[in-house]
Parts: sequence; C-alpha cells; structure tokens
Amino acid sequence: MSRDQVIHAPEEIARIRLAAAVTAQVRDEIAAQARPGMTTFDLDQLAGELIRATGGKSAFLGYRGYPGNICISVNDEVVHGIGTPDRILLDTDIVSIDVGIELDGGIGDTALTFGFGELTPDLKRLLHGTKEALMAGIKQAKRGNCIRDISQAVESTAKRHRLGVVREYVGHGCGVKLHEPPEVPNFVGF
Repeated sequence: MSRDQVIHAPEEIARIRLAAAVTAQVRDEIAAQARPGMTTFDLDQLAGELIRATGGKSAFLGYRGYPGNICISVNDEVVHGIGTPDRILLDTDIVSIDVGIELDGGIGDTALTFGFGELTPDLKRLLHGTKEALMAGIKQAKRGNCIRDISQAVESTAKRHRLGVVREYVGHGCGVKLHEPPEVPNFVGF
C-alpha cells in the first residue's frame, strides 16, 4: 500500500460512517442555533457542548495546538478561524463552520457556510455556486475515476459561477485519523 491510500476494515468503516453522520448532525445544529449578536467564541462553546452530548470529542481541539472545538471563519476569512470573544456575528455576515468529531474510533469532518437574513445577490451566488461545486465533485467520487476528475468538476463548476478557487488548501480523506489520504485539490494542474 502506498502512502496515498488507506484501506479500512469493515468494522472501521462502520465507525467512520457513524462519526460522519453524527458530525453532520452537530454541524447542522450549530448552524440552526447561530444568531447575529453571538460571538464566534459563543459559537465555539455551543459546538463543544453539542459535541460532548454525542459522547464524542472534538477532533480539532488540541490538534497541533489548535485551541478551538471547531473552526469558524467569517466573511472572507479562509478556513481555520478561531472563535474569539471579541468577534461578534452581524446579520450581514456569512459564517463558515468546520466541525470534526472523534467518536468510537472513527472521525467525521464536515463544513458548512451560511448567512443570516437577506443575502446580497453576490453572496447568494457564492453560496449556491460553492454548494454546486461540492456536489459536482462528490458526483465524480466513484469507482474508476481519479482525483483529477473530482478536482476538474469542482473547478469547472466554480468557474461557471464566476468563483475563484483557493489553491493553498485541499480537501482530504478522514477515517480513523483526522487527515488521511487522498488529498483532493479543488483545481486541476497539481
């Protein structure tokens, strides 16, 4: 086996699926409870409570010294933002939350970007286009395809929506470790 692939046993896959499902539920609950006027620290603390209620633990807290339960990025901040008491969420903000949960030997890791109130046409285009790009990439994640097929689908969909693609970060696998192969760029030409 090369360093670029991981093969999990069926019992690991069952734990990974459970962790992923629980992580998605917590992600959605955080977004449902988020409100303008909260601080990003409040949102992080809420996430910590919801994560603990699952019987799991934050996969991010303490990872390489990371101090938060989740990553919270506001507006044009790109991933890995840390919740702070002085960053108050406004009704004009868009918020990205990245949630990772370790549960029973499996890890789930998922993100969501959402806004409050009436969004501008450009923000609607951003949120719609990025979701469509994600779904296009997922559709290409199938037997017989390569990472490049996923990357191409994401990039071409983003371009169609007049969106740029961050090249400094890539998607990644997760399973029994937070970061596992493969790395999945959101662009071709890697």
